This record gives sequence, C-alpha cells and structure tokens, in this order.
Amino acid sequence: MLHFGVKHAVPDNECGLATLQSRPYAGGPQIGQITFSRTSAVAWVDAYSNKLQFPATLLMLTSVGPVEANAEDSILVHFKPLGKSYPTPGVITSNVTGQEPWFPFMLNYTGPVAFRAGTYIKLKPNAAIQEFWVDIGAEGTNTTGNYTFIYSNDIEEFYMPPRVSGVA
Repeated sequence: MLHFGVKHAVPDNECGLATLQSRPYAGGPQIGQITFSRTSAVAWVDAYSNKLQFPATLLMLTSVGPVEANAEDSILVHFKPLGKSYPTPGVITSNVTGQEPWFPFMLNYTGPVAFRAGTYIKLKPNAAIQEFWVDIGAEGTNTTGNYTFIYSNDIEEFYMPPRVSGVA
C-alpha cells in the first residue's frame, strides 16, 4: 500500500492556481503528490508545479475530477514555460501548431472521453526534474476541477491493466 502523507497547501503560483502537495515522509520509495485545483472555466497556461520535494524521474497523472466531464479537459505537461495563448477561453486545441514541446497526457478531441489514468513520463536517472508546468483546458466541463499527479525517483515500473468495459 502506498502512503502519500497528509496534504498541505502550497501558496498560489503566478497563474492564481491553487496547488496541494503531500508532506515528505520516511521509509519506502519516495513518492510525492501535487494537485492542481482550477476555480474557473479559463484554460490554465504555464501553471507551475512549485518546486518538487525531491528530483523525480517518474511523473504520472493519477486523478481527474470531481466529475467525469473533467476527463475531457486537455492536459499538457512541459518542462519549461511556453507562453502560449489560446484565442478561445478554456479551449487549448484552438491554437495547437504541432511544434509544441509538451507531452499530451490528454488532448481534447470530439468523441468519447479519452482520459487515461496512469499516463506517465519515465525519465532517465540523469534527467530528473524538480519542477514542471501544465496547460489545462476546460473543454469538457467549463467549470472547476482537480488534476492530481504523483512523482517519484524510486519507482521502476507501474502497470495498470486495461479496462475491459466502460468509457475511459
């Protein structure tokens, strides 16, 4: 069983986006958590994770909610601020050129929900990160939402069996 510790608030970053991070704990593999909490229907651009508690080689999206429609919001991870602007508030796909240096954990398209819990980036040991940025759209909900990532430098592999039924 994994234990993430007690959550504590981290001051709002430059985007006015509230984040929560887990407290450090002793024993077992190092695992941290960060939750981005949106309070409006505007797309977040260059939302900053704040400094992570330790260098991480694994970054995984673990939870999106509180409603299923949040799973239709675009989620793009990058390792430096991109400074993009989106002409349609809340819609990230309105200004994608294909040249963006990001990892699309979810990119909203017309059709069924495409969110995949367990989507992750595994970096080489010498390429550990201590911060990251996200662009998150509001295409599915046009409302509030929470987007939780875990990070680690001790986990070698994570396996999530495929769903045999359901939407996502």
